[in-house]
This record gives sequence, structure tokens and C-alpha cells, in this order.
Amino acid sequence: MGGPITITVRTKDGTIYNKEKSTRAFPLFINNLKFVQQDPDYIQEFIDGYSLGDVSFSPSSYGIVIFDFMTNHLLSMQGYSSIGKIYGSEIDIEILNKLQQFKSNLNTLPRLKELIKHNKITEQIYDTSLNKMVPVKLTPLQDITEQIRQRLSTRDIYGYMREYAIDLSSMTVINYKEEKENLIKLMNKSIELGFPVTEQEKQEWIDFGKDWEDED
Repeated sequence: MGGPITITVRTKDGTIYNKEKSTRAFPLFINNLKFVQQDPDYIQEFIDGYSLGDVSFSPSSYGIVIFDFMTNHLLSMQGYSSIGKIYGSEIDIEILNKLQQFKSNLNTLPRLKELIKHNKITEQIYDTSLNKMVPVKLTPLQDITEQIRQRLSTRDIYGYMREYAIDLSSMTVINYKEEKENLIKLMNKSIELGFPVTEQEKQEWIDFGKDWEDED
């Protein structure tokens, strides 16, 4: 379903923005060649758009994601989306909608095309014999769309077991599991990177962890 999440962005000049955004916004932001290239206009457009308002530097309902373009770190604590992956099902649905002439905002295919063109993406498929995802040679986009058309016509469920990992090697990506002790680790890591945290915000981080205690 998704919902509000704190998104913190520090640009290369050191300016920090704390915004509450929909969880749907940040995967679209990451899964784009312009993110990999750290295009400043693209980053500012993301900061200014999709916003539910300014917030303090602390997690909100679905957690927090911190984009630090000054030290090239991406810190995440949330359970909504994998970082830097496009799933085959996203592409399947878009092509199905296009084939059936549904009105749809076809976001994924143009982004995937640019990432493939600039060699900033790798592909994995589900190996039924190994019961896991394994890397394969990247399929040309035109072949992907044809394969999807064939799978959709035969209802091949394994057609969905394909994913694309975006090259985020220019950044240090740290995913924190949603646990109380990791919450403090994430806060301390942000302080180590130079993010200012007020006493009130520290208390908000602690209070956010208490919600998990109540669920246990």
C-alpha cells in the first residue's frame, strides 16, 4: 500500500532538505539514469516535487531514506521497496496495459531503456532448479518486450521472476533492517556523516523505536 516516509537529501553544496513524501516517490527517483549520474536539476526536481511537507530529521510512518550527495551515501530504513531494483512485473504490467490500450503512465520502460543504453544495469532471472535469482547476460530491450508478449499470451508465471539491478557503485548504500537497535545505528551514522540532529529530533528517533516495542 505505502504511505508517508521521511526523505532527507543533502546536496553537494551541503544544503539539507527534510521532506515527507509518499513511499512511491523514492523508487522512481532512484531507478533513473539521472540519479546514477547525480544530475543536480533532477535531484532538485525530486526535492521540490512529490512533497507532503517539510518535517524534522527523524523517521515518519514508513521510516526514513537519506540521500547524501555530499559524501555519496544512501541510508535506508524502510520496508516498502528494494533500493536500486526494477522488477520484471513492473515491465510486464506496463506492456500489458499498452497492448490492451489502457491509459497508463508508462514510467519504467523509458527509464530501463536509458539505463541499458549507458550500461548502468544488470539483469537477473529466477532459476527454478536453484530456487534463487541468478545473473544473466543483459537482454536487449526489444527482445524483453517480445518475450513478455509471449509470456502474457501463455500466462507464464516465471516471466515475472526477472529483475534489474541498477549500478549504484558511485554511492555507499546501507540498508538497515527495521529494528530498534538499527534505528540508533542509522541515527549515529547520519551524525558521523555530519548531519545535525537536535535533542528534540533525537527523542523523535527514540520514540519511533518505541512503536516497534509496542508491536512486539
